[in-house]
Amino acid sequence: MATHRIAFASRDRKTVGDHFGFADFYQIIDLGKDGGVWIEAREVVSPRRSGEGHGINAFARVVEALSDCEAIVVAKIGPEAAQYVMRNHIRIFSASGNMQDILNNILQKKFFKSEAK
Repeated sequence: MATHRIAFASRDRKTVGDHFGFADFYQIIDLGKDGGVWIEAREVVSPRRSGEGHGINAFARVVEALSDCEAIVVAKIGPEAAQYVMRNHIRIFSASGNMQDILNNILQKKFFKSEAK
């Protein structure tokens, strides 16, 4: 299985609970067949913190900061932000709770094509 880089909207490396528009920190995880490897905590300028509200420029800054990620995991995301993120070839998983449980669920459900082999 190839490695897939996923960004979890989480400040504490334990819980996903942030809305895309409010997430200031993402935990970057490389997901492989044996589980996830934590890479780094990445600070971004969230749309809320940017002062620009929910607009393309605010979304673009987050997408650029996470451009090496194949997917993001956020508690919620609005329709315009979701469209922008997906147009930039980043998948979205909407989930909240324990980050390890969410990661295990992604592994078990084989959400990435290369896992199905």
